[in-house]
Amino acid sequence: MRIFAYYDLEGNIHSLIRVEAAEGAFALRTPRPGQLVAEIEIGGIELESDASDPEALSKTLFEIAESYRVTTPLPRLKLSRKPGK
Repeated sequence: MRIFAYYDLEGNIHSLIRVEAAEGAFALRTPRPGQLVAEIEIGGIELESDASDPEALSKTLFEIAESYRVTTPLPRLKLSRKPGK
């Protein structure tokens, strides 16, 4: 299970999406203007619900979104030349 956060520049989480798919295959909804999306690690946060109960998991993810914020700064990107160019 992978969890993606939709958040704004202040780190406020607007929604959390759980994705279960084969390696390398998944789809996400497009973030609204002003929002960013990133996979988050929830290590250290106990999921009080069983992943097989979607309703309970949704409630737990909602509680996480209400109680936490994204604190990792925006990634800094570096350009590199393509091979042979």
